[in-house]
Amino acid sequence: MAKMHADEREIDEGLVRRLLAEQFPAWASLPLRRVEPAGTVNAVFRLGEGLSVRLPRRDGPAAPESKETRWLPHLAPRLPLEIPHPVAQGRPNPDYPWFWDIHTWVEGEVVAVESLDAVRAARDLAAFVAALQRVTLPGGPPGRGIPLAEHDADFRYWLARFDGDPRAQAVQAVWEAARAAPPWPGPPVWHHGDLDARNWLVRDGRIRGVIDWGEMGMGDPACDVMVAWKLHAPAARDAFREALPTDSATWARAQGWVALQAVGALVYYTPANNPVLYHEAQRWLAVLLGERAEIAGAADAMGGACGGPAPVVGRAVDLQPCGPGRAARGVFGYLAGTRSSGPRRPCSVHRAGAGFPEHLGHPPWLAAANPGRTRCPCRQRARCPSSQGTRAEAWAQSDSRPRGSPPRRCTGIWGR
Repeated sequence: MAKMHADEREIDEGLVRRLLAEQFPAWASLPLRRVEPAGTVNAVFRLGEGLSVRLPRRDGPAAPESKETRWLPHLAPRLPLEIPHPVAQGRPNPDYPWFWDIHTWVEGEVVAVESLDAVRAARDLAAFVAALQRVTLPGGPPGRGIPLAEHDADFRYWLARFDGDPRAQAVQAVWEAARAAPPWPGPPVWHHGDLDARNWLVRDGRIRGVIDWGEMGMGDPACDVMVAWKLHAPAARDAFREALPTDSATWARAQGWVALQAVGALVYYTPANNPVLYHEAQRWLAVLLGERAEIAGAADAMGGACGGPAPVVGRAVDLQPCGPGRAARGVFGYLAGTRSSGPRRPCSVHRAGAGFPEHLGHPPWLAAANPGRTRCPCRQRARCPSSQGTRAEAWAQSDSRPRGSPPRRCTGIWGR
C-alpha cells in the first residue's frame, strides 16, 4: 500500500525486532505480525498472544510519559468495554527517534460496519460514551474536544481543496451551523476522541473493545457524539441519540466534527493509500448530508403552516413571520442548537425543529409531509416534553386540534 503521509517513517518487522532485541530481549523471539487495517498515527504489531507494539509513523513523542500510560489503567475499570493496558515503553535509539509503547492485546477483529447490527452497535457505543462521560477522575489532560472555532482554519483549508465536489456547499452549511451552536456549557468531560470503526474490536458480532486512545482527554463531548454518523445508517444514528440523549447544540457541534473529518479525509487520503478510511469518510458524509436533506424537506413543508414563507435551510437562525406575537425558527436552526427568544408558547412550526428544547409535540403537518417516516423527529422520545404538565397544555392549545382536548404523549411514531 502507498504511504499515507509523505513524511512518515518506514516501519517494518525488522525494525521492531531490532528494538525489541535491544530493549526487551525477553520478548524478542515472540511471533510478530503487523496489524491491518493500518492506523493513520501508529504502526501496530501483535507480539505473541498477549501484547501489541505501537510505533508512531511521524511526529512521535519526545518525552517518556504519554496520556495512555498515565490514564488508561484508571479508566479501564470504569468502562463497559475492554481497553488496552500499558505494559512497557520503548526508548528512542539511532534506528527510531521517538518513544514507543507496548500494550496488552485486546481480542477482537476490526470489521466492516455493514457486517454489524448497526442499531445494537449504536446502543453499545452510546453506553460506552455515557460511561466515559460519567468518569470523575480529576486532573485529566485536554483531549480532542476543543471548540470548533479553533478548527475553522483547518476546515477552510480542506474545503478549498474539496472545491468542485457537488457536496461542498452543503458541507459548508453544516459547518457554519455547527460553529454557530452554543458551546458546551458544562465542565469538561472525558472522551475517547477517535471512535472510528477502525478502533472498535468485535467478537461474536458485538463491539467488545475500544483501542487507540491517543486523542483521549477532557473537553466537549461532541467529538464522541459524532460516532452516531459513523454507523453508516440513519436508524443507527437515531438509536444512538435515543440511548444517549443529546442536547441540540451538542448534536450540532457533533455534525460539525463529522463535516471536518469527512472532508479532511477525502482530501488528504486516497483509495490507494488508505482505502478503508477513504470509503468510511464517504459513508459519513452520505449519512450527514442525508440528514440535512431530510431537514430541508421538512422546511419545505413549513411554507404554508403559519401563513409565511418557508424558512431558509442552511442558516443557523432564521426567523419568519408566524402570526401576532410569535416567530418560527428555520428548521436548520436546530442544528445550531439555538434556543427560542420568542414567546413561551411557540406555534407548531416553531416547535417542529427536531431536537429543539421547545419541541412540545408532533404537529399534523409534519406527519403529513413525511408519511413514510417512522421515527420520532425529536429523537428524544424518552424525555419528550409533550408529556410534561403545562408544556403539554401549551401544545394542546397551540396545535391544530380542538382547544382543550387532552394532549397526547410522545409515542416516537410520526403520524400515529
